[in-house]
Amino acid sequence: MPSKGTVKDPATGRFVKKARTREEILAELAALDAESAGIEVAEEAPEAAVQEAPKRESLRLQSKYREHTVSIIPTRRVFHPISGLIEPVPGLFAKFTGPQRIFDSLEEQKRWGWTNEQLDTVERKLVGMNEFMKDFYPAPLAPLPEHLKEFARVKEAPKQRYCAAFAYNDGTLVQCGELATAGRDWCYDHDPSTVKITKGGGTTVG
Repeated sequence: MPSKGTVKDPATGRFVKKARTREEILAELAALDAESAGIEVAEEAPEAAVQEAPKRESLRLQSKYREHTVSIIPTRRVFHPISGLIEPVPGLFAKFTGPQRIFDSLEEQKRWGWTNEQLDTVERKLVGMNEFMKDFYPAPLAPLPEHLKEFARVKEAPKQRYCAAFAYNDGTLVQCGELATAGRDWCYDHDPSTVKITKGGGTTVG
């Protein structure tokens, strides 16, 4: 009949005393020392569940201009007296890309390898600039994230307006569905300032 603390030896079929690990021996000695000193040994508390950090909102901005780049911290050049070399220290820039001229802060963080601290710097600088709500503004359906509202130069976004261009579609006059560029009545493709006269006399949107 096996007793507590014994295991069956597969070679002999007998029950032998189970070998204890070093950790078990040390734990038993610690408990004996605590008992002799009249100290109650508390059971080890289970590990607390790791809580996931709340998902961060991305700052999405749209620019009035194509290939628009905003300098946040300019690139610096540092002279190293030991090596005698001058090495550039990359700055931080916000680039508006794509046909809709969009800047997405979380996408740009992945692209350039920004730290969270650098990301904070870029976002806060952008919404605090004088150009905010003039040259660039929140992208359609992308309100200003809550964590940036206190840093924004302008607290309320202007009402969205649609392009003033109309066209006939199957005999029905319909309005362009694109949002008007800030400060203009048209979207980029219908803005008269972007229409160029071609050599053949027609027009093409530039």
